[in-house]
Amino acid sequence: MTLLVQWELFPGLRASYTEEEAIESSYVFITSTLGARSVESATAVFEVHPKVVDFGTLILELDSAPDSQRRSIAVARAGLGAPLEPRKRFVERIGECAFDQDSRVREGALWAMTYAEWPVFRKVLRTVADEDDDPYLRDFAQETLESFDALGVGEQ
Repeated sequence: MTLLVQWELFPGLRASYTEEEAIESSYVFITSTLGARSVESATAVFEVHPKVVDFGTLILELDSAPDSQRRSIAVARAGLGAPLEPRKRFVERIGECAFDQDSRVREGALWAMTYAEWPVFRKVLRTVADEDDDPYLRDFAQETLESFDALGVGEQ
């Protein structure tokens, strides 16, 4: 089950709060027609909340996941909370998970790539779309590539 709540903080600046049960996470998206400065100001309000997870913690949770179920959630969360620009640690960990023995972890990695929208993942997505044993994951990877095309997430 997913919960979505949206607020118009003031005209042209919106916050969307989502609780995503599947990955045991909640997150906020800030959008604005007013420019980056208004987004940065609104984001600063949310960043001070004690339950906001930083980049290092996302990687630590992925590296220390005790089993495939927790690893699948941790990798999806790493993509959801990833920085705007690719960082080596995120690219490596998410990419490795795309080829994990457990299909749940591979699916979590595909979600992470979908959330992050980094061009660097195109090569991995193509490989998964062409070679994964699971037809669902092959289709998921292909659909993610098509979404990247539609969004203009180019080659790197």
